[in-house]
Amino acid sequence: MTTYASSKQKPAIMPRLLMACSTVADGSGMMAAVAPLASQMERRGFDIRLVGPIWPNERAVDDYQTHGVGVDVLPRRPCFPLPLADAWNTSTAVSDFARAGGRCVVHVHGVWTAANAAACLRSQMLGVPYVVSPHGMLMPQAMKRSEWKKRLALCFAVRRNLELASVVHVTSAAEKDSVAAVAPQARVCIIPWGVDVSAFSVNARSPTAARVAAYVGRFLPLKGVDDLVDAWAEVRPSRWKLRFIGSDPNHYSTALQRRIDSAGLGGVVTIDPQVAGPDMPQLLSAIDLLVLPSYSENFGFVVAEALAAGVPVITTTTTPWAEVQNRQCGWCVLPGVVSVADALRDGCSRSRTELELMGQRGRAWMEK
Repeated sequence: MTTYASSKQKPAIMPRLLMACSTVADGSGMMAAVAPLASQMERRGFDIRLVGPIWPNERAVDDYQTHGVGVDVLPRRPCFPLPLADAWNTSTAVSDFARAGGRCVVHVHGVWTAANAAACLRSQMLGVPYVVSPHGMLMPQAMKRSEWKKRLALCFAVRRNLELASVVHVTSAAEKDSVAAVAPQARVCIIPWGVDVSAFSVNARSPTAARVAAYVGRFLPLKGVDDLVDAWAEVRPSRWKLRFIGSDPNHYSTALQRRIDSAGLGGVVTIDPQVAGPDMPQLLSAIDLLVLPSYSENFGFVVAEALAAGVPVITTTTTPWAEVQNRQCGWCVLPGVVSVADALRDGCSRSRTELELMGQRGRAWMEK
């Protein structure tokens, strides 16, 4: 992550920043990026607040992940036909933030929820500059889910909110194209998420330990988890284990476990709960290969973390990580069982030394 060379590079008067999120739930893909961003900006002198809703059965992101940046949790009470409580609470939070005085900016994370819309609308009404980070929600695969509802939302609010934003922040060229397709007048800036490389160390794997490949993320079909099970069943690499580690927002782990059992992989493939952010370096130091077989990623934060930890990566062409192939620190293949199986067959046949050399190249890339 970029650091300031000296305090002279900081703005003379640091603006206050409200990060208005569609959720502040621990384990959401959004918080994996937003929490580190908030903590890094707080270290640079910004007055930061995180605000957003969670469902009653969810846990909010904690101080370990935000490094003490305050999180205001908005109670979520489902309303029909729209979650009006989310909109009201978020609008009130933006108003209170603006009334506190001084220079301020609202950073809206997400595009589709009532909380997102309210943050944009209230900022417009108060004349407060705001930035929108879509977090991949406008990517083609994501747009296919509840497509007619999203098309209506684009017409009535989302397109206007994007085009009136001071800037729309995206993390890849593909995500920039997805914004241009729905809001051609929006001002778009590509900035990949940063990774604190110093938090990760490259450790030699024990020569006697079982070799481990891992998927780390949310258990969703869009992430290609079913393909990974089927590909592993096809390859069945000897002396290797596969771990699925992550959150289960839609309770998909039950279906995933059935797929694992049906393939006869019960003793080789395991499903494990999400690991807290501070424990991610330790987790990555214990695996030999990361697999992200996703059908849609605006960034793929875990890929950057794995490379920072010296772990080679298998991912797909529908993520912005094609460069792993060119830099010889992983494989980037078409999404689907056949191509993922081919990459697994190659990766799992490599010696520990070969994989460690690939990981070292990935670490050097992240340091740059």
